[in-house]
Amino acid sequence: TILSLVFVKPVVARIHRLQEAAERIGRNDLTARAPTEGADEIAALARTFNAMAEELQRRAEALTTSDRVRRQLVADVSHELMTPLTSV
Repeated sequence: TILSLVFVKPVVARIHRLQEAAERIGRNDLTARAPTEGADEIAALARTFNAMAEELQRRAEALTTSDRVRRQLVADVSHELMTPLTSV
């Protein structure tokens, strides 16, 4: 029993840190990353999670940039249409 606690406790702690990172992503903190120490399945899962989080962050930034460009285009078109109408 004592030996199982010695081996299981660190694994459970790593899984808990991975869960915390997933919860932070769920709360829209796209900077959250899971610790990737080790060379076992949990570390591989953490690396995959981090790659997913990086892709999610990249896509969110691209969407923000696209939205900013769209808003600027609408403002420019609106201004260009209003200028001749004002003089008329």
